[in-house]
Amino acid sequence: MCSFFFPIYSNNYVFEIPELVDADIRHAKYGWLLMPRGRNSIFFFNPSTRTTINLPDIDYACEILGVSFSAPPTCSDCVVLAQFDCSPKSVSIYVCRRGESDWTNYRIENKNKVKFVASNSNPVFHEGRFYCLGKDGRVGAFDPSLGENGWTVLPKVIGH
Repeated sequence: MCSFFFPIYSNNYVFEIPELVDADIRHAKYGWLLMPRGRNSIFFFNPSTRTTINLPDIDYACEILGVSFSAPPTCSDCVVLAQFDCSPKSVSIYVCRRGESDWTNYRIENKNKVKFVASNSNPVFHEGRFYCLGKDGRVGAFDPSLGENGWTVLPKVIGH
């Protein structure tokens, strides 16, 4: 049994959804849930239509920190990004575009003075870039269209 809360209506709804057994909902938007299942599987599920869209298996040996997607998985421009905690010396990002049969792994070394240590939070997609929150409050931005050259650590903003 799964319970969903709809904030617009302030209601809880309970559904029996066998597809969600042993799944961990990591991200949700556009009516789709993005979930890992087991060690190497990540998939989309739409609870309204009961549609499942499987992604290629992903081979990783680290803890997944966050996962997000740019558009509904039915759209041709859908990009899925998964961020992993493999080393404080680098940022590990896996990207899969709709229709691809493999994930692309970008391991970006912390070579600059500004180090980025990923936090356990989902990236946010906005205007072509995924924004990732670091443990020290810094924000890393990744543009998947630029590959390894698409990673930038933004200047830290100090509040008033």
